[in-house]
Amino acid sequence: MKINDLTLTLAGSGGDGVITTGDFITRAASSDGIYCLTQMSYGPQIRGGESSIRVRMSHKQAQSRGDFVDSLLVFSWKDYKRFTDEVELRPGALVLYEEADKESPADFLPADIELRLQAVPFKKIAQEDVGVPLTKNMVALGVLAEIHGFNQERLKQAIMDKYGKKRPEAAAKNIEAFDAGKAWAQEHGPKEERLQLEPNGGERLLVMNGDEALAYGALQAGVRYYAGYPITPATPILHWLQQELPRFGGTVIQAEDEISAITQCVGASWAGVKAMTASSGPGIALMMEAMGLAGMAEIPLTIVNVQRVGPSTGIPSKPEQADLLQALGMHGDVPHAIFAPADVEDCFQVAMEAVACSERYQMPVIILSDQFIGERFESLRGDRFLERVKQVERDLPELSPERKYQRYAFSESGVSPMAVPGLEGGQYITSGLEHDESGAPTSSSEYHQLMSDKRAAKLKGVAEDFDFARVYGNKDAEFGIICWGSLKGAVREAIMRAQDEGLKVAAYVPQLLYPVPQRSLSEFLKGKRKVMVLELSHGAQFYHYLKGYATDLPEEFLSHCRAGGHLFSIEEVLKLIRTHSVSELVA
Repeated sequence: MKINDLTLTLAGSGGDGVITTGDFITRAASSDGIYCLTQMSYGPQIRGGESSIRVRMSHKQAQSRGDFVDSLLVFSWKDYKRFTDEVELRPGALVLYEEADKESPADFLPADIELRLQAVPFKKIAQEDVGVPLTKNMVALGVLAEIHGFNQERLKQAIMDKYGKKRPEAAAKNIEAFDAGKAWAQEHGPKEERLQLEPNGGERLLVMNGDEALAYGALQAGVRYYAGYPITPATPILHWLQQELPRFGGTVIQAEDEISAITQCVGASWAGVKAMTASSGPGIALMMEAMGLAGMAEIPLTIVNVQRVGPSTGIPSKPEQADLLQALGMHGDVPHAIFAPADVEDCFQVAMEAVACSERYQMPVIILSDQFIGERFESLRGDRFLERVKQVERDLPELSPERKYQRYAFSESGVSPMAVPGLEGGQYITSGLEHDESGAPTSSSEYHQLMSDKRAAKLKGVAEDFDFARVYGNKDAEFGIICWGSLKGAVREAIMRAQDEGLKVAAYVPQLLYPVPQRSLSEFLKGKRKVMVLELSHGAQFYHYLKGYATDLPEEFLSHCRAGGHLFSIEEVLKLIRTHSVSELVA
C-alpha cells in the first residue's frame, strides 16, 4: 500500500549502529524531497548502553514526531525495553526483530493490539554472507528499503558519502550488506500489506538538527567568538562552530568549565566582538554570576540553554521546560531577555533575533531551547535560511576631545553608546560595581535607583521590537492554548485534527518569553473565554509566570503540565481540546 507519511523506529545497543542506519534513511529521503523529523534516544548513561532512533517521513513538513510507529526494528529486546514508553505501535504495525535474540517478543510488545511479527537473521547474514558482523545494521537497512520502498540508490549514495572517500573498503562492505538485506527481504519479507512510501520527486532538502541551525544562525548574525564546555544536549553547538567559525575569521574555545566559558565571552564582547556561549541547566547555574556582570556592565552577550530533564544531572538525553524560572531569576534585577525556538528552522531565526537583541540593548539574552529541538534532525529548504539573515550592530559613541565620554549616560531607551578598545577618547571604567554615568563606582542608593531605572527601561523596547508569536487555528475561537518551544508541533497538528472534527480552537506560541510580549498576547486573548497553558514542567512554571506578569488573562486560565521526559502526543492535546471546546462545534 502506497502512503505519504511513515514513521519507523529502530532500537538496539550502542554498538548496533541504529543511529547510523536512521541517519542514512533521513539523508537519503531528504535528498529525494521527502521531509523527515528524526529523533534519537539514549539511555541515561549517555555513552554506551541502549539507543534508538525514530524517523517520521512525510510529503509535507512534519510538525511533530507523530503518535504512532508504523514499523519497528529491534536488534535486542532487552535494549528495546528502555524505550517502550516512547514507542506506541499502530495496530497492524510491522515488527522486525533479530532471529538469534533469545528473548520472546511477547514479553515486550503490547498484547491488546494485533501486530505483524517477523524474525530476521541480521547477525547471520552479516557474518556468513558478508563476512563482517558489524554490518548487520546495513543488512537491516537493505531489508527496510525493500519492504518500505525507499529509494535504494539514494541510500547507497548516503553510504558512499560517509565512507567512500576515507574508507572505500568499508563502503564496499556496507553496500554488500545492504544488497544482502535487500535480497533476503525479496525472498522472505512480508508479501502483503507492505507500507511503502510514495516517491515525492521534490527538491533536495537540507538536513540539520536544532543545535546546528542555532549555531548557523549565530554565525550569520555576526557572532565571531564562542567559548563553551561540553554538556549534553548542547555540545553539537560547540562541535559545529569549531568546524565552521574559524572559516569566517572567528574563534572557538573549549573552556575548562562553564565559568571560564562565559567570562571569556564577556571579555570578548566588551572588546567589541559578538560572543555566545551555550550549556544546559547545571552549566547555566554556574554562569549566573557572569550574567550579572554582563547586565551591570551593559555588555551584549548571548547564552543558550538547551534544556534537559533536571534537576542536577537528571536525564541528560530527554527534554523538559523546567529552566524557565532559572532563566527569569537573574540575581539583582538584571534586565535581560529570553527567547525560545519552536522547531529546528526556528533555531536559526531565534539565534539571529537573540544576538540582535543583545547588541541593540547591551544586555544578556538567553535562548531556551531543549533536547527535543536541539538534537532532532529535520529536512529543511535551504533557501529559507539566507532569506532571513539579520545583523544588528551596537551603537558606537560620537567622541569629542571637548567632552568626557559618559559610558552610562541616561537615555529614554536605557541604551547608551558603547565604546570599544582603541577608540580615541572612549576610555571608561567598567566593573560589576554600581556606577555613575562615567562608570566610576558608587555606593549611592540614589544612583542605584537611577541606574536600575535606566537598565530596566530597555525591557520596554525589547517587548516592542521583538514581539513575535505564531498563532494557529480559528480566529473566533473562544478556547485557546498557550505553549512554547518544542510543544508547538504536537499542538499545531492537534488543532488541525480538531478543525477536521468541527471544533474551534486557537493556539499562541510566543518566540519572546521575557519580557512578556503583551501586544501579541493581548491580541490573541481577545474573545477567549477559556485558555489553557501546556508545558513540560512539573511546577507549571510558564503558567505561574504568565499569571504574575501578563494582563488581559481570562477568568478561566487553566494549566496542563507534567514533568519532562515524555513528550505530549497529538492525541493527548486533541483530547484536551475536545474536553474544553466541545460547546464550540461548527454548525
